[in-house]
Amino acid sequence: MNHTEIEQRIEEACRNYGFDKSWRLWYHPRAWAEERRPLVLGIHPAAGGNWRFHGRYSQERGSAFLVEDWGAHSKVQGPIPEYLRIARLSLNGVTYANWAPFRASGEKELRQHRWSDLQKWCRELWRELLPQLKPRLILCVGAIPREGMRELLGSPDMSGGEDVQGIKGAHCSFRIDRYERKRLSVVSVPPPSQWIDPLNDPHVTPVLERYLGAIAGVVA
Repeated sequence: MNHTEIEQRIEEACRNYGFDKSWRLWYHPRAWAEERRPLVLGIHPAAGGNWRFHGRYSQERGSAFLVEDWGAHSKVQGPIPEYLRIARLSLNGVTYANWAPFRASGEKELRQHRWSDLQKWCRELWRELLPQLKPRLILCVGAIPREGMRELLGSPDMSGGEDVQGIKGAHCSFRIDRYERKRLSVVSVPPPSQWIDPLNDPHVTPVLERYLGAIAGVVA
């Protein structure tokens, strides 16, 4: 994997698409991206907390979830490790990145940056990265990376999913896509948000545990 080339590519795109809060790709040492591991893919890096002191291309001290301070209001620093615990995956045993590596305060802001062109750029980035990562399992946290993976990988051999309405009335979705010939499973679960708390919602939590439990023990 040519890390220098990838870093330059993202840096140029960050300027071209007008993101003023920088970017980040790997949430761990770059060497982890050289190993075949389960891939966990979020939507985008947040712009809150102490992001100016965080890793950008990688975090060479270890998992960013463990060695960085994201501030008291981070919606993912606590929940994502719990997602992985339920799925019996280790923070130190997965590759973690975001579908769109550009910092934004939320999905609404992300979509304001020439969204159609940005989505195409993200697809091309992951079209290049996936064959090098060679995961057997991709855990998508959010619909944007899930749909991006579906566009890249095509129609799965087997697929199942369901929509759930949370206790506050918001809807979220779950999906498992299996690509038998690629020996790849893509599991999608909702991210924590101000509308949905997947770990503490009586309507959503049982479904989350079932979908994450379905991949427990899968080795990439």
